Amino acid sequence: MAPALAAEPVPSPAALELVRLIRWDEYLAESNAYSARKAHAEGRLTQAQFNCVILQPKDWTDDVAKYFSRVLTAKEISSAIAFFQSPSGRFFINSFYQKRDAKRRGTTLDIKTPPEVDRDPAFQAFMDSSLPYKLMPDLQGSEELAAMTKLVNDRIGRALATCPGAKS
Repeated sequence: MAPALAAEPVPSPAALELVRLIRWDEYLAESNAYSARKAHAEGRLTQAQFNCVILQPKDWTDDVAKYFSRVLTAKEISSAIAFFQSPSGRFFINSFYQKRDAKRRGTTLDIKTPPEVDRDPAFQAFMDSSLPYKLMPDLQGSEELAAMTKLVNDRIGRALATCPGAKS
């Protein structure tokens, strides 16, 4: 009899809530689609491979939640949820996506932090912590970035492995 495989951990409800709040699954789906279009245009992906790696946000949600569960403590997840539910947290995440979108258009965007956010002790505490870098590892090169890159590569690899006609 073959040994039983260990079940993959189920993401915690709190980690899933954090993914929903910061929309990191949407971010990865959009970034992946951008990279896939470029690779396809350059001939590095066949049409079949391209079709397989265009993943929807829901295809990333569990993986991102599992990543958060690995790199964050339960207390950090709870703190991050509380922060991103606050006006300052919503400002932070909206600014992040506005700047990313501007960069993709080849422009820059200078977003001024409103005084009420700048004076918010929760905003300062968040910015002074390691959470921004753990949650959004592309803000700075880090071991978290390596872990997120592995997550992305593994997810794309699984998509290609299960896709008919995608073998190169």
